Amino acid sequence: MRRANEASVSELTGAKAGTTVQIVADPTRTGAGYENSESLLVRDAGALSATICLVATALGLTSCAMGRTGTEICRRAGLWEPFIGLGAVHVGSRI
Repeated sequence: MRRANEASVSELTGAKAGTTVQIVADPTRTGAGYENSESLLVRDAGALSATICLVATALGLTSCAMGRTGTEICRRAGLWEPFIGLGAVHVGSRI
């Protein structure tokens, strides 16, 4: 899993170091209470990604919202259905 994430991060950003926060959800839990729950999950993941980026900046770190959902990374981590990846943010130090 770690190598898959490193390869994905390197391909998307060129970063060789840092930490990736993978956003994961169980859509069956949200779907039990909301119609069109996938839309809500995507919006919440976007808000969480933006918040992580803002906090990283406030701490003097760099951050990049990854252009991937990350479901494959979840599977490699042993998180099977119903879990899905909803995005990721890579955080690192300034050069």
